[in-house]
Amino acid sequence: TDVRGVHQATAWAAALVAAGEGREAITFLEQVRVAPTHLRMHLKEPRFDAVRDDPRFGRLMDRLRVRERAGA
Repeated sequence: TDVRGVHQATAWAAALVAAGEGREAITFLEQVRVAPTHLRMHLKEPRFDAVRDDPRFGRLMDRLRVRERAGA
């Protein structure tokens, strides 16, 4: 598994969220290619609360669940 890649991606996205750049964070997360289960686990952390209600974030989480079930 690409643990380091997931951690780097979530750290970068969390920094964008903290800087008030939630839309950019979601755009970045939509493009990142890492293990969906591990990424989804990190996206449940409180540091992503500021974007949790964004419909794009919800769709991202849904897509990750689909990839997870498909074994991607």
